[in-house]
Amino acid sequence: MLTGHQFTITEVSSHYYHVDGEYLRLLFHHASIRLRDRLYQHLNIEEQHFFNYVQKHSNRKDLGSRLNLKTGLLSELCKHLKHKLREAKRLPPSDNRLIAIHNCLTLYVCYWVLFETGYRAVNDLIFDLTEIDLETGFIVISDKDNESHSHARLSWISQELREQLKCYLLHLEQLALSTSQHPTVKDRIEDILSHHQPNTPLLFLLSETFQWGAITPSKLRDLTPEFPLPININRHFLRSQLRKKRVLG
Repeated sequence: MLTGHQFTITEVSSHYYHVDGEYLRLLFHHASIRLRDRLYQHLNIEEQHFFNYVQKHSNRKDLGSRLNLKTGLLSELCKHLKHKLREAKRLPPSDNRLIAIHNCLTLYVCYWVLFETGYRAVNDLIFDLTEIDLETGFIVISDKDNESHSHARLSWISQELREQLKCYLLHLEQLALSTSQHPTVKDRIEDILSHHQPNTPLLFLLSETFQWGAITPSKLRDLTPEFPLPININRHFLRSQLRKKRVLG
């Protein structure tokens, strides 16, 4: 990032996050000061003769990943999803209203989970209920994994998201009561809440005929055409924000 030349080890890292240029400038400046101090001590140069290393120019540009999602656009996405949910609630009582409310709420929770966990955009995006500890916030993420789950990892979700997931579970309970004439949906919700069927994703969508469907990258794009963003941009955003807050890893 400092030289503008590609270096094999850093290509992957710089693809996944961007960093503030001023932060890099300060790192370089502090490293230069430390190098000067150690070198001058080795040469027995007195401190009063130290070269006054000062950088007069700042660097306000972001460097690294081209997928640099601004927080303002993410806020607009959240507002849009909430607005669609409010619109669905205002529909007259009908099956279409139930479907619209469920899909809008699911979409909102899904994006929240994606941006908070860095979940990869694979065929089925969201974990099942047995992989979440709603008390501690620890979750198991097993995306792009094999049968032995050798690539699974432990992550954490905030108290706010845990409360939202609890509200989603209450929504599913009410939805099961309202869809007794649609046994496929009702049975799936019972599987989620009772853990009868392992590996049943917590979040799912409903079709116009009350058929459940998995949440896929293509469906997310179709349901949010106003925001034509790469689905995996959540990973770029999360890593960049963690770096910005000086969280290493």
